[in-house]
Amino acid sequence: VDKNYRVTLSKKWVHIINYLEIVTLTDTRIVVHYDGGNSVILGRNLIVARMQDEEILIEGEILSIEV
Repeated sequence: VDKNYRVTLSKKWVHIINYLEIVTLTDTRIVVHYDGGNSVILGRNLIVARMQDEEILIEGEILSIEV
């Protein structure tokens, strides 16, 4: 089973696999914690469109992501 943290980025969504928790959740900033640190997603109208055990899909206007 693959447990590597993975981020797939599009202009309108971010798909994250193998994260640990969501630290911050607003419509302009989402911080996701993973085994090696945090990812910070900045944008407009950000929403969690889908969430499963270790997988999350964030939709909205993605301005930047820091992994």
